[in-house]
Amino acid sequence: MKKEIEKTNTMAVIAFVFSVAGLFVSSILLVIGLVLGLVSKKEIEKSGEKGIEFAQIAIIISSITIAIILFALSVAN
Repeated sequence: MKKEIEKTNTMAVIAFVFSVAGLFVSSILLVIGLVLGLVSKKEIEKSGEKGIEFAQIAIIISSITIAIILFALSVAN
């Protein structure tokens, strides 16, 4: 019997990397990570690929960090 290797969604992994990098490099990476996370989550739900955890974590990291940045900017003004 041959075991079938389940594929991890590449876009979800990239979304995760962009979200984490956005914490340290640039806030534009957070936006890109958020968009990629949302798109990859929909793809995973349709295709059944692995990696939904990466997409969810990317969405959470990006959303919370963007909210904190927007809150800090609104308080500063």
